[in-house]
Amino acid sequence: FLTLNVSNTGSGKDATERLRILSSGDVCIGTTSPSVNSNYGTGDLNVENDTFASAQVMSHSSVAGNYSFLGLGKSSGTGASPTIVQADERVGAIGYYGYDGAAYKRLASIDARVNGTPATGDMPGQLEFSTTPVGASLPTTRMVIDEAGRVGIGKTNPAVNLDLIGIMQITANSSSAFYTADANQSYVRTFGSNTYGFRDSAGAQRTSISTSTGNITTTGGVTSSFVTVNGSAIVANFNGAGSSYVQG
Repeated sequence: FLTLNVSNTGSGKDATERLRILSSGDVCIGTTSPSVNSNYGTGDLNVENDTFASAQVMSHSSVAGNYSFLGLGKSSGTGASPTIVQADERVGAIGYYGYDGAAYKRLASIDARVNGTPATGDMPGQLEFSTTPVGASLPTTRMVIDEAGRVGIGKTNPAVNLDLIGIMQITANSSSAFYTADANQSYVRTFGSNTYGFRDSAGAQRTSISTSTGNITTTGGVTSSFVTVNGSAIVANFNGAGSSYVQG
């Protein structure tokens, strides 16, 4: 191995090792024996510290287009003769590790994949965000952003702008609403006395539902409607100049 030693006084007598290049080619800063993780072992560059380990990249320029940059990339083939990457191939990842008492295990990661068939001038990509659940040692994909900008939560192949499997909670003014979808039903649940309104493209409210009473109020321009009411009593209240009727 090769070491770089630095003296604090310039005499060389008190020189301290600051960098080591192992026989494998691994570069070590702050350690002579780099930590090993369960994913890929050690790194080509290993920075460790017993208090706070960090790596910093800064740019200093008056030109707006100049900035700091961290690039992660991959090709097939070799560095001298690169070839095209393949569909669904992972090209880069950021992994987060914790020591479980026996080994370093990955607890979360952000991965970048080719999402589609690449070609010259065409490189569709997808970001995947993963966390490791309780009782496991490998991350599970929780959210993706695909090549079209669609976001999937609990779903790795989103079909719309926001595609969610599970429960979503929206909190505002001390009340919470839930939306869920399963094999049998989709529904909205709220806590507190609120009214849900359904508005048209101009913002005018057309239908409202009272969450405390269950009353449904519809106003303006309704040509036909079908309402199913389940309960011990059915009461219809019609107001307006047009025709109103109950069809049974």
